[in-house]
Amino acid sequence: GDTITSRSMASSMVANCIPIRVGSRLRGHCTSPCRKGWGWTITNGLVHLPYSDTIPWDMFPEVDEANFTANPHQTLMRDVFQKYNLSTKNRLRSIMQQVRSGFIYGYGHPLESQQFGDAIPFIWKSIVLHLNASGALPS
Repeated sequence: GDTITSRSMASSMVANCIPIRVGSRLRGHCTSPCRKGWGWTITNGLVHLPYSDTIPWDMFPEVDEANFTANPHQTLMRDVFQKYNLSTKNRLRSIMQQVRSGFIYGYGHPLESQQFGDAIPFIWKSIVLHLNASGALPS
């Protein structure tokens, strides 16, 4: 997915799969094959990735969009699977384990369940941290 609310990124994190970012749009860049208007403008240096105040996204795999579009298998083999050894993968999974509950809104039936996940507290924490960092909140 290419949005901060993309179910595919959240689903991969919850399933203990390491998410692979394709392209640099989530970091506010728009390189080919991205076209004008496809990228996002970064506000105050904030990254358009979930919980960027908690997750060191620069440690996670990102592949070049043009290379991936032309040859996905070779790009993944070269840029991800050969580059990330077992130790690195375990470190990324450890990070994911710490934030996994932040991707879960609730359990059970979507309308009837009273079992809530930690997504809302995680979102509020991120908002407060970003507001503090921008100076919008009094100290």
